[in-house]
Amino acid sequence: MGKRNEWRTWNRFFHADDIAISYSYLYVNKLKLGIFNLAPTNMGIKDHLTKPHEWRNGVENGDQKILWW
Repeated sequence: MGKRNEWRTWNRFFHADDIAISYSYLYVNKLKLGIFNLAPTNMGIKDHLTKPHEWRNGVENGDQKILWW
């Protein structure tokens, strides 16, 4: 699956499923170092941590609307 996806996450950098798949890519790379280019995976994780998105904004009562189920 990783090879088919070119080791990229989907464009939902704010979604837990797409972050979770990146961890599987990192695990595969750990087993066979250098099997793929980590740049697309790293970009997905970086976007998740830094890119602005409405899920990061708090709501009036102070709760976060974080899409992690």
